[in-house]
Amino acid sequence: MTTPYDDNEHHSYAEGCSLSSFYSLALLDLDGVIYRGHDAVPYAIESLRHASQQMSLRYVTNNPSRSCDDVAQHITHLGLPVQPSHVMTSADAVALALQQRIPASAPVLVVGSSTLQQRIYEAGYEIVHSAADHPVAVVEGWFPQIGWSDLAQAAFALEQGALYFITNRDLTLPQEQGLAPGNGSLVQTVVTASGVEPLVSAGKPEPTLYRLCCRQYSSSLDRCRVLAVGDRLDTDILAANRGGYDSLCVLTGVTRFSDVLHASRDQRPTYVSADLRGLMTLRACLTPTYNHTDTSVEVSYGETCAHYEMTSQHITLYHGNEVRESQFTGEEMTCVCYLSWYLSDHHIAASYKGLRGVECV
Repeated sequence: MTTPYDDNEHHSYAEGCSLSSFYSLALLDLDGVIYRGHDAVPYAIESLRHASQQMSLRYVTNNPSRSCDDVAQHITHLGLPVQPSHVMTSADAVALALQQRIPASAPVLVVGSSTLQQRIYEAGYEIVHSAADHPVAVVEGWFPQIGWSDLAQAAFALEQGALYFITNRDLTLPQEQGLAPGNGSLVQTVVTASGVEPLVSAGKPEPTLYRLCCRQYSSSLDRCRVLAVGDRLDTDILAANRGGYDSLCVLTGVTRFSDVLHASRDQRPTYVSADLRGLMTLRACLTPTYNHTDTSVEVSYGETCAHYEMTSQHITLYHGNEVRESQFTGEEMTCVCYLSWYLSDHHIAASYKGLRGVECV
């Protein structure tokens, strides 16, 4: 994990490089990062066009309902050509988890899309659709047509002793109109009915998908040159930290700036940006420096300084000599986050009222 203030592993020799020029490979989440439903996230496509001139891009999603071909066509239609081989979904990860635990040809009840069913079949299993077929395992993954009877069959099979595999635990799924229930919400329904917890959650926050992508890209890839990019602290960023990868959290999906400020240690990103333009505007490998006195705490990060006053408990943000209060750059947001995390770890209360860009804190 590369983000704790007291154990920073950034590579200072590369300070000044943009993220896209320093990192060899970006592992990009999709929903809430590149698109919401059918529509592109603002600035996503043009940012990735620019970034792809300097770094390789791979697309990693917890959504198992669509094939790699469908995902690649979607992004290509939005204006960024993508090869299906550059896409990996949680269906791939859950198939691998089955192969590690369940004998080949065993009957498996798949609650999921035809794409997920096909992936489990290709992994060497018999696909069944009812608990009456005595499956040895249940695989559950979100798809738009999922219904009560699907969840009921899963619960019945688990009550009979089947092992429970799920593609992911995302509680919500970003759509054009807002946040819709994700697979994690459906899993909670099955757990409530059956009393059985999943044995394996294959997608993020486990680092399996990231590792598979890196292995596919190059067996000799330096992990320090890989950047995970996502909008969720509890999946994308946690998976990066568990896998030992640097990460960029973008605020175009589920996570708000205030959420990042108060992130637990295992969910803290290396960088923060409003959107994917941060791949070009943020500088890689800047190291925060800390000055903690009896009256204040100050963090310097690049050209930005975040100052905390003990008496007032207020934070003031400076870029050079200019006081910044809103419309923060990625460097400014990242600097404030490092200060906030330091204060939290030292049990120091803080007020963010002077920072208008910090909502609901």
